[in-house]
Amino acid sequence: MMQLIPSYTESQRGDVPAIGGFLQALVDDDWRILREGEPIAVQRLGESRQTGIVDGAVESPNAFWVWLDDGKGRILLHREDKPRIWRRASDNLQRQ
Repeated sequence: MMQLIPSYTESQRGDVPAIGGFLQALVDDDWRILREGEPIAVQRLGESRQTGIVDGAVESPNAFWVWLDDGKGRILLHREDKPRIWRRASDNLQRQ
């Protein structure tokens, strides 16, 4: 089982502190484990990290939609754009 160690800087895996737990960095191959309504954090190149929820099941290995928090709209994340994606580590541990 993965153990997350508190830190205020990113680890080599990319886990970052978050309110109520840690965010686990996902790699491209992990996108399919995301579920509709799951809270995530995203960071596109040149932008700050934002939070939102997955909009619909992630069926494509190349892209999926996210509704951003605070009324910031809906965005399409595509693998070619190399976005960074995190999910709550506690969500991951509950599903295993």
